[in-house]
Amino acid sequence: MKKNHWMIILSIYFLVVFFGCAGQAIGTIKGKLVRNNGAPVEKIDMQLLKVIDQGNNEFSWVATAYKATSDEQGDFFFEKVESDKYMIVVLNVTFKLGSNPPPMEEMVIRNMDNSPLIIEVTHSKGIDLGELTWNK
Repeated sequence: MKKNHWMIILSIYFLVVFFGCAGQAIGTIKGKLVRNNGAPVEKIDMQLLKVIDQGNNEFSWVATAYKATSDEQGDFFFEKVESDKYMIVVLNVTFKLGSNPPPMEEMVIRNMDNSPLIIEVTHSKGIDLGELTWNK
């Protein structure tokens, strides 16, 4: 009887683990970071922030482990990104010693209307953001 009990528990465990992991879509995000004049922004470190929707067009964010660095042409690539909503922030920000770092709002990649670019990963296919302009 005890042997059957453990077999049932073990079977349930493997089903939960297998189907729980199978539900997470994994995708990629790629794009090209350029300046206003069209020149590539090279060797810039970026990170994805998970967006938590608060309603009324307000949100908060949580840092993730997803990081990328643009190459000489400004191209970047985030891989193995789980389904969720994200923003991209630029990590290479300089400021004078003794002064405060710039606020997060200045580090976020933005849409043409100056709203934060929010990317929704919903499937396992890649997302190509095309050219993104960074004004810093």
